[in-house]
Amino acid sequence: MLKQVRLNLFYLYKTSIRSILLFWFIYLLFIGALLVLTTIIGGGMQFIGVNVIPSFIFTIIFSIFFFKDTFPFLIKYGTNRHSYLISLVIFTLLYAVGMTILSHLVTNIIAQVVKLFQIENFIFLGMDESFEIPVTIMEVFIFEALLYALLFLLCSCITVVFFRFGYLLGAICIAPFIAMFFFPEVVEKLVGLGKLLALGYEEYHIGVYFILYAIFSLIIWLLIRNASILDQTK
Repeated sequence: MLKQVRLNLFYLYKTSIRSILLFWFIYLLFIGALLVLTTIIGGGMQFIGVNVIPSFIFTIIFSIFFFKDTFPFLIKYGTNRHSYLISLVIFTLLYAVGMTILSHLVTNIIAQVVKLFQIENFIFLGMDESFEIPVTIMEVFIFEALLYALLFLLCSCITVVFFRFGYLLGAICIAPFIAMFFFPEVVEKLVGLGKLLALGYEEYHIGVYFILYAIFSLIIWLLIRNASILDQTK
């Protein structure tokens, strides 16, 4: 089992690292182009950006395709579903930490460039600068990593539903959860529960994230334990 998990993680790393680095490379090029543009135009243009929004969007898209691209291949070549789930959860946590490190690294690089060239009309915020209350770098680092992992497992869970049941039945399964957002009373309760996940609120508790991780992992396991490796969405 341990050997299988190690081999799975190596394969997951090989299939994902290029996409992750390519995203950050393109993102840096884009920010660099904006820096040049704002410098040339001067006071006639002002840019304000938040670093984590693009990386969260990338995480959603990346995780949607991740399961479909890895599960059939690994099962076909001898990995059992139990070891795949363990590998997926471990990879998710490693991905979250890695993306958080890269996010803070990119933020610091951009901040140093802005400071070096004294570009006053370019404001680029890291997550730690997005809070109105005092928070430490470590608190923000942990919070950001928790969010990456939550998004990854949530989107993986949704992908597994469609993979297991196909587009039509998958949509029927997910529709009731989407419908909840059309009821104000439910939305109000969800907002209250959301405070448990939001740094800056008194209700915030890290343990809630791990409860959600466990729930999503259980759902994924229940869906993949008897799933065919043939893509049901074709």
